[in-house]
Amino acid sequence: MSIIRDIVEDKAKEVAIGVGIEAAGSVAGVVKGLSDSAGEFLGNASEAMKIRKANELDRYQERMEKKNPDNIHLWLMKEATVEKKTFLNLKTETYYRFVGANGATIYNAVLEQGKNESFITLYDAEGREIGGIIDGKSKMKNPFAVKNNENIVELEMFFKDEPMGLVTNNVWKGNWFLIWDIVSWGAVRKKIGVNQIVTSDGALIAEITTRTFNSNKLIFIDVEKRDAEKAAVLFALAIIAYGKSK
Repeated sequence: MSIIRDIVEDKAKEVAIGVGIEAAGSVAGVVKGLSDSAGEFLGNASEAMKIRKANELDRYQERMEKKNPDNIHLWLMKEATVEKKTFLNLKTETYYRFVGANGATIYNAVLEQGKNESFITLYDAEGREIGGIIDGKSKMKNPFAVKNNENIVELEMFFKDEPMGLVTNNVWKGNWFLIWDIVSWGAVRKKIGVNQIVTSDGALIAEITTRTFNSNKLIFIDVEKRDAEKAAVLFALAIIAYGKSK
């Protein structure tokens, strides 16, 4: 059985709900494991179908990790979505976990969505804050959009407390659909389910592959260099935020 299948089938672990940030900047409640709903990964299909799906997932993990064995490999899974009522509106919190090929947790992330603003916070495995994204929900129309009704998305990027520019869809260069201005990285759609993060001169930073297994999305992030890992992870989260902003 593959490490990834071990993780998605494990019903014994629990998700820590409710995130509080202490004075030192750590998370009071770190996402500790998968929710019970993730344990239903193989659904209610027949036993034969479950076995076939499980074997398919094993083969997929092996194939993806063999493509570029010297790269950094991360698996991103959504663990739980929780709705919370506030005094003014309803807030949704979505919890994500990044694991390595050996199944160890590398990062956790929390997406908080409100009526007018959304936040993503990225943490290391010990709950220390690494960076974040703020989506201010612009109402301006994007003049370069294929669809005229698409708004401009401006995602403010942070590492620790330092601002690190914007990721925006207000771009015109080639087939880029997002650009991170401060580092001149772009997001490119290679094909359905595959996005790449590239530099302004076309060098590959990371490839992000999304595949659905039994209605559950599994995202594989293949990073070219160790020194680009955290930035590539944050940009991958920006791509998720962009998808939810449209």
